[in-house]
Amino acid sequence: MRSALEIQKPDMIYATWWDSKDAVRTLAPEFPNVLFNHCSGFPVLASAQFPETNNVSTFFVRMYYADYQAGKMVGLMGYEQTGAVGTHTIPEPVRGINAYHLGVERGRKEAGLGNEDTETNVIWIKAWLDREKEQLATEALVAEGYTFIKQIADTPTTAQTACELGVDVIGYGRDVSPTAPCALATNSWNWGDYYFKSVRAGMNGTWEPHDYYEKGTKLTFSDKVPQDIQDKVNSIPLDEVWQGPIQGYGFDENGRYDIFVPEGECLIDDDLLSMQWFVSGIKSSERIEAKKFRFAVN
Repeated sequence: MRSALEIQKPDMIYATWWDSKDAVRTLAPEFPNVLFNHCSGFPVLASAQFPETNNVSTFFVRMYYADYQAGKMVGLMGYEQTGAVGTHTIPEPVRGINAYHLGVERGRKEAGLGNEDTETNVIWIKAWLDREKEQLATEALVAEGYTFIKQIADTPTTAQTACELGVDVIGYGRDVSPTAPCALATNSWNWGDYYFKSVRAGMNGTWEPHDYYEKGTKLTFSDKVPQDIQDKVNSIPLDEVWQGPIQGYGFDENGRYDIFVPEGECLIDDDLLSMQWFVSGIKSSERIEAKKFRFAVN
């Protein structure tokens, strides 16, 4: 990033990798006339991440929305035991897998099916992309008997491996169907709207520090998904995802505790951006210990 700033001398720079946050933190004060835009900030809020600068913004899309849509599709189609190949146990993937599992349960309920044995088993590979670990985790989940796999990592290896092993899969990031033809859908992202707005603001002098956190996702279906299910999934309102009732569990320094978000309550962005707990029905290969969530019941 420093080389790009010193050699290319840009007016704006887009840090499109989560790990670039430290570089942005260091370089933004050194280059006060350059407008920095950091994708996948952790936390997303620029005011919390970069309080010393006025030339830094963050941007992200609500990937969890398409994760929820995907889960709803999976549930409506009757799948019950699903696996997921996770990346890092930070809030972004955690809220995605929580949204997905909520969708599975609610989809099954809408289809008139029970949820006594509904489960999502997540194997965390502790990397954004590692093809060998993605393959091994997918193989392990299929060997355990899971008949549907959710990709979370940044390569299509999870989806490709699932297809090779004869189980269905959801892709992630961009359409995986060219290399994983068994994929029923892909959680696809669209950054174009943000880039257009932010570049235009930079060019006309109206750019100000901001935190962009909008929908920006689309579930791309294969023709294996019935049209009526596609229509139902596409009509889901964004605010449905985190409406109670939601049951879950977390861990703090005293051990495991239960979580219950009652009917009529809805999680807010502060809850989502710090999410370090799981919805009931999720089995995780990693234990996450964090401050007790505000909806803890014991």
